[in-house]
Amino acid sequence: MAKIYFSREFREVEVEEGEDLRSIALRHGINLYPGMLKYLNCRGRGFCGTCRVRVHNQEVASEPTKVEKAKIPQTDPSVRLACQCFVYGDCEVQSFPRVKQGWMQHKVYQHLVEE
Repeated sequence: MAKIYFSREFREVEVEEGEDLRSIALRHGINLYPGMLKYLNCRGRGFCGTCRVRVHNQEVASEPTKVEKAKIPQTDPSVRLACQCFVYGDCEVQSFPRVKQGWMQHKVYQHLVEE
């Protein structure tokens, strides 16, 4: 059994190893999709790229798939698609991660995006 801590929701769930993060989150009532994307998503096939999460402790997560590599810029390896990321141990998951790009990269605005 693996323990997954969803940091933004302050919830820890215990699941079987080898499950994908999307099905775990939906089964435990954790929303991964903002607004209307709750209804307009690809249902876990990896086509839309809207179920992005940040996974801390990458050693227990599966290797990124080809779909993930195509949908997510490789600037931050901890950002994964929940539907394509299978977990095999204890980890922390942050839903709705901030993607730092564009104006957010400028040093003047760094205090706004510090984590």
